[in-house]
Amino acid sequence: MLAVLTFYAINKYVSMKDLARLTGLSKSSLSIRLRDLVNMGIVESRRWGKSKLYRLRRDGITNLLKNRIMEFFKRVEMLADSLNDVVLRNDLKRFDLNIKELLDKV
Repeated sequence: MLAVLTFYAINKYVSMKDLARLTGLSKSSLSIRLRDLVNMGIVESRRWGKSKLYRLRRDGITNLLKNRIMEFFKRVEMLADSLNDVVLRNDLKRFDLNIKELLDKV
C-alpha cells in the first residue's frame, strides 16, 4: 500500500475509494491500515465534505527509512561484535558514520 501511496499521493490527496480501487483492499481493511499509517506519521488525512482524503508525508517516509536503516546497522554491528572480527567491526563503524552523515543531510 505504501508503494501505491508513494506513486499516487506524494503531492496530492487521494480518496479512500481510489485507494481501494488501486490496492484491491476492502474499505474496512484499508481504513485500519490508513489509521495506523496516520498514527505513525507516514500519512496525513483531511476532510473534504463527507469524504476523507489521504496523502503521503515526505518527512514521515524519510523518518521511517532512517529508523529502518539505523536498526539494520545496529544488528550488523551486534553481529560483528559477536564474531570478534576487529577488521569487520571497524569497517562497519566507518560505514555507519558515513551513512549517518548522509541521513543527516536528508
